[in-house]
Parts: sequence; structure tokens; C-alpha cells
Amino acid sequence: MTQASPQLLAQAIKVYLTNQRQGTKHAKTRGEVAGSGKKIWRQKGTGKARHGDRQAPLFVGGGIAHGPKGNENYRRKLPKKMKGLVLKAILQRKKAEKQIVVVKDLTTLQPKTKALVKMLAKVVKGYKAGQKVTVITAAAEAKLVRQGGRNIAGVKVMRAQDANPYELWRGGTVVMSEEARDELK
Repeated sequence: MTQASPQLLAQAIKVYLTNQRQGTKHAKTRGEVAGSGKKIWRQKGTGKARHGDRQAPLFVGGGIAHGPKGNENYRRKLPKKMKGLVLKAILQRKKAEKQIVVVKDLTTLQPKTKALVKMLAKVVKGYKAGQKVTVITAAAEAKLVRQGGRNIAGVKVMRAQDANPYELWRGGTVVMSEEARDELK
């Protein structure tokens, strides 16, 4: 049995979640904040500090000095061998816990929610609505199953090539076709 350390599993999950970040945050500077450019009071004689307009970072509603500027790249990459080791370990653990179901074929399934719920009730022991199930499909079956499963709470449909440690780890029972199993290997 392949063993992946808990640290490797944690690293794989952290890489996946980090890659979900967009990095599009952006704080407006004094030049981007809306408002007048009029000098707020005269330069001399008021007893107050000299100022230009209200968009200065000093004022409430003004721009932010040295704020985040967006387009940050948070991408991380897990080496293929490490990712394969983690996926294999998770699938073997699911198999040991009897949380993997392999069905013969998913191409005969109609692209309807009712058909997928009926199939899940048949193959997953004690399936109830809202229960977490991950359905892994081959490329040929993906569109049909995705159309049937996108409206079911707790059901995540993914192609075998998109399988990732995070979704498998938290996905409950895994249902896959024989073709998807071969693609995963």
C-alpha cells in the first residue's frame, strides 16, 4: 500500500487552495479616488497644515498610500510524482473504507438529474439527498453526467484528468466508471 505522509497531503491541499486565489485586489491611490482637485483651504494664515485636495491619504475617503496593487500571482505547483502519490494514497484509503464504487458505464445515463439520483441511490449504500458524493467521469461521459449532476446538492462531478487531492479528500463516496478508473491510472 502506498503511503503519503500527512505533511504531503497537507501540502497538496494547500497548493490546491492557494491556486484558487485570484490575486485581483487593488486599493485606489489618491489619483484614482473620485472627488474634486480643489485646494481645501488657503496655503497660509489658517493655522492648519498646508494641503492640496481631499484625496490625500491623510483624509477620510482619500486614497490609500502603498496599498495592494493587484495582479499578484499566487500559483504554486506540486510535482507530478508527489501529486500522483497523494492521489494514489487517497484513493487507496477510500477503497479501504469502502467509499469507492466503480460502475461499468456512465454513457448510457441520460443527462437528467432524476436519472443520476436514481443511479446514485442504486450504487451508493444508504444514499440520501445532500450526501457528499464525487462522481469521476471519463472524457466521453463528462458532459452527460455534468448536466445531470450540477443541480444535486452534495454531488461533485469531475473528469478523471481534473481529479485533485482536495476534492477527493473531502468528497465523501467516490463513484467512477471503469473508463475513468483507467484514465486515473
